[in-house]
Amino acid sequence: MGRVFQSYNLFGHMTVIENIMYAPVKLLGKSRQDAYDKGIGQLFL
Repeated sequence: MGRVFQSYNLFGHMTVIENIMYAPVKLLGKSRQDAYDKGIGQLFL
């Protein structure tokens, strides 16, 4: 059994990739390029 949430709580003033990159850059200290590469990989599996 799983859940599908209808409200994703993304930041409305950011693009999808910026929302994905936010946590790795701010919390984990990753570079923007590393976060971008990982985010693009997650979007286009």
